[in-house]
Amino acid sequence: MKKVSRLIVSVMAMLIAVTLCTVSAQAATKTVSLNKKSITIYANGKTTLKASGIKKGLKWSSSNKSVATVDKKGVISAKKAGKAVITVKAGTKKATCKVVVKKALSTANILAKVNKEIKTTNYRTLSLYSKSVSEKNIILKIGLNVKKNLVYMENKLSDTGCDKMYTVAKKVYWHSTSDNKWYYYNDDGSIKITITDENIDVKSAKAKGYKYFGNTYCRVLSVKVDSETADLYLNAADYSVVGLCSDGVYIKYDLHTKVELPSAAKKAKYKKMGM
Repeated sequence: MKKVSRLIVSVMAMLIAVTLCTVSAQAATKTVSLNKKSITIYANGKTTLKASGIKKGLKWSSSNKSVATVDKKGVISAKKAGKAVITVKAGTKKATCKVVVKKALSTANILAKVNKEIKTTNYRTLSLYSKSVSEKNIILKIGLNVKKNLVYMENKLSDTGCDKMYTVAKKVYWHSTSDNKWYYYNDDGSIKITITDENIDVKSAKAKGYKYFGNTYCRVLSVKVDSETADLYLNAADYSVVGLCSDGVYIKYDLHTKVELPSAAKKAKYKKMGM
C-alpha cells in the first residue's frame, strides 16, 4: 500500500513539474507589444495605447510626466508641448511608444483645420441621437457620398412610414413600411440633387472647455453652422470632428467611412410614382 502511495505521489510530482515547465516555456515565448510605436497629440488631449501579447500584470510609465502621463489602462494624457516615451512592462518584457505633444491650437486655427477637413472629405455619415450618444437613442442616420452625389438615409422613428430613403441623379427613392415596397419619384429633371458644405463660422466660435462625446475626450466650441448655434465636439488629441449637439440632439460625425447603398436597396424592385 505504501509503495502504491509513493508511486502516486511520484507521478503527481512529475505532472506538476511538467506543467510548470510548460507554463514557464509559454511565458518565456510571449512578448508584449503596442499598437503604435509613435504618436503625435495636442496638449490637453487624450489617446489610448493598446497592448497585446501579454495582457495581465502590465505596468505603464512615462519618461516625462510633465509632458504626458499614462494610466493603468494605457490612456495617455497630454500636458504640454514636448516629448516623452511611454513604456509598458510585463515582467522582463517591455514595449515603448514615442510621444510628441504639440502646443494646443487657437480656436481660429482649429476651425480653419475643421473647415478644410470637411471640404476635402468625399464621404461622411451623420448619426442623430436623442438624450445621449447611445445606439438605443439613435433616431436618424444620413450618409453622404460626394463622389457619386448620393444621399442615403435610415430613419429610426417608427411613425414616419418611411424607414429608408436615398437620392441619386434626378431621382428620389424611398422604402414604404406599410407595404414593404420601394418607390421612386421622377419628374423629368426638375429634381436636382446637390451636396453643399456649410462653413463653420470662425468668428462666432467660443471655447467651452473639455467634455466626453461618447467615449472620446473632446474640446468643445460653441459655433454657428448654417446660422444655427451648436456645441461642436472635436477630438482633443488631433482636433478631428467628432460631432455636435443642438437643441438636445446629438450628431455624431464620421468623415472617413465609405458610403454606399445597402445591397437590399440595390436589389429591390421599384415602383414609379409621379410628382
